Amino acid sequence: MLRAIGTRYVGSSVKNRKIDAALHNFKALADAGGPKKFFKRVAALPTEIERIHFLNDGKTLQYYGKKGARDTLIDLQLAKKCLALDGRILGLLNKVGVEVKRGSLDRNYEEIEKELIKKIAKPSGLSGGQLDRILFQNAGDITVRLLCP
Repeated sequence: MLRAIGTRYVGSSVKNRKIDAALHNFKALADAGGPKKFFKRVAALPTEIERIHFLNDGKTLQYYGKKGARDTLIDLQLAKKCLALDGRILGLLNKVGVEVKRGSLDRNYEEIEKELIKKIAKPSGLSGGQLDRILFQNAGDITVRLLCP
């Protein structure tokens, strides 16, 4: 099915990590009584950090990393003090002179996230989640404005 709909990074091999993860995650949601009950359980966790760690612990859901957990929680309004860092945001940082070395995002994710919230979101009166969505939805426009002042 994933191959048929053109999902990225799903090879032609019968054995595939993304397919295995999708099956695992489907079972996790089904075992919880469905997505609503699963995310009610997530919402009941006392802090955003605990919610993030629950989703990307590698056991609860598979193939679900730091960005995916934050994206989901921001979308469900279960997190506000975080950013779902991806290539677009790193590209914008690079264009304003902030160098994030290739491969260092995972090691420094929380530090980069904390700095962006402290130095950009808070002074702008935004939550991390709001800044994340603004940057994601406007990355192209921001890039043009940075390159063509």
